[in-house]
Amino acid sequence: MKKILFCVVVISLIFSACNKQKSLVEEGDKFREEGKLDEAIARYEEAIKVDEKSEFASMAKTGLLMAKYNKAEKVEKEGDLKRAFELYDEWLNSNPDEEKNKAKSKIVSNAEQATIRVLSKQMNEDSIKQLKFLADIILKYDQTAFKKAIWNALMAFDQKNIEVFINNYKEATEKKPKLMYEPYKTLMDFFDQKVMEMIAAQQGGGSEPEPQAAPAKKGGKKK
Repeated sequence: MKKILFCVVVISLIFSACNKQKSLVEEGDKFREEGKLDEAIARYEEAIKVDEKSEFASMAKTGLLMAKYNKAEKVEKEGDLKRAFELYDEWLNSNPDEEKNKAKSKIVSNAEQATIRVLSKQMNEDSIKQLKFLADIILKYDQTAFKKAIWNALMAFDQKNIEVFINNYKEATEKKPKLMYEPYKTLMDFFDQKVMEMIAAQQGGGSEPEPQAAPAKKGGKKK
């Protein structure tokens, strides 16, 4: 009799935990759909603590990743790039190891899209700071030779270091992909123009033009 009673109690507790977990996941889904992302994240995290190996825990983990990504996107749209990419990093670290490379590529893509938006506006000290910040994000996760060269060229150009600019410009030209997309097309077009101006100034005996900030030029979509 005691064994039967014990089994009944255990089963009752299991069902109670399942119901609680299911309810938390449903609340998390509802909050996420309503854009209440902090509340959604809290519900998903609470659901996972109930039982990390259950089917509902798996659903909660998926919802949690989506809510964290949505929160980073929201902050980015509000214009706080620093906080947004901190949140993207948190989202990246929450991904399973086998998904981390895809997550890194997504962050790089988001940083490149943010760069397009910066390049489409009037350049000033603030926008240059934004470009430097975004370049750091991109190079943190993508160390391909072309991207390293083109961002190093931009930094050197901003610092009026012509020698370093020319060296990185040459390397970027050598490594340039056949199908370039924004923001790299905008930057390469700008660099090409400035290098031609430097060559013309030398041939004409004039003084070398001083480097300026990147141009206010509208970005395009990926090709």
